Amino acid sequence: MTKAVPFFFDSKKQVLVELIDGMTFGRNKECDYSVVDHRVSGLHFKVMIKSNGIFIIDLESSNKTKLNGDNIDSNTEIKLKIKDKVVFGDQNFQYYFDNIEDFIIPDVTTSFRVDSNADFVDDMIGSEKLNGIDLHLGNKKKVNKLGDLKKSRAYITEIEEKLDIVNKDIQTFNSLKNSYDDLVVKIRASEQELGNSEYESQEDFVKELKSFDFSINELNHSVDEAKKNISLWSSQIEDIKSNISDVERLQNIFSKIKIDKEEEIKLSNEISNYQGKNLDDEKSRFEKIKNDEQDSYKLLQEDYADSLKYKKKRLVA
Repeated sequence: MTKAVPFFFDSKKQVLVELIDGMTFGRNKECDYSVVDHRVSGLHFKVMIKSNGIFIIDLESSNKTKLNGDNIDSNTEIKLKIKDKVVFGDQNFQYYFDNIEDFIIPDVTTSFRVDSNADFVDDMIGSEKLNGIDLHLGNKKKVNKLGDLKKSRAYITEIEEKLDIVNKDIQTFNSLKNSYDDLVVKIRASEQELGNSEYESQEDFVKELKSFDFSINELNHSVDEAKKNISLWSSQIEDIKSNISDVERLQNIFSKIKIDKEEEIKLSNEISNYQGKNLDDEKSRFEKIKNDEQDSYKLLQEDYADSLKYKKKRLVA
């Protein structure tokens, strides 16, 4: 017994379309279900299958997606109920969740085909009519069993897988060929560069490399000797710098002694000059003059004061 699955009934194409999660509908050929309708956008809407139900989402279509006659908002999940009518452009779908094998096409009298991934009963067509629907094509020959559709779909899938493998092989071949062409160009350039060189064989390269190694060893030896000499010279330079420092210090002492001696002679001469002046006698003489003058100044002050007193008495009289 086949289980129930979600599907749309396309009343225009008379097709049952089994729904899968993420299934897209629109005008683009890349859509899972493509229609030829200028009123339908490239990507018009898609289906989301979740544990709590089946949802449709309008993908910002130009002419909107209608659910039971009303436009639905873009980028919004809308849950479907059984027999909901989904319209986009000139397409009319009706939603069902049922066993496709037992499903009775509603109100249809024209020929129909089933487009579904479900398993069908091979002997579904047992008579010329089923549920009032004509199962004959235009030439009135009985259609192939629906099981053949499954085989055809499986064969197409197999061919598509093989085509994918071939395409990958083509890509791998092209990549290898490009790598080969690049390598050939590289080899030709290398050969041309070798041809322009002064070396005629690989032995010449080996000899030249040995010569280079010998030269490098000789130079390294010279470098080592130079490093030893540099170390010795550096030590000698440090010794010379130390001697220079000592000599400069002594030179500064010598110059300082010369200056100090000149200053000594100058100070000695000045001291001799002062010693010849008999300063103690000079001091005593000036102290005596100062005392005498102070005594005279004091007498003058007293005399001036007496004169002021006399004038004051006369003014009072």
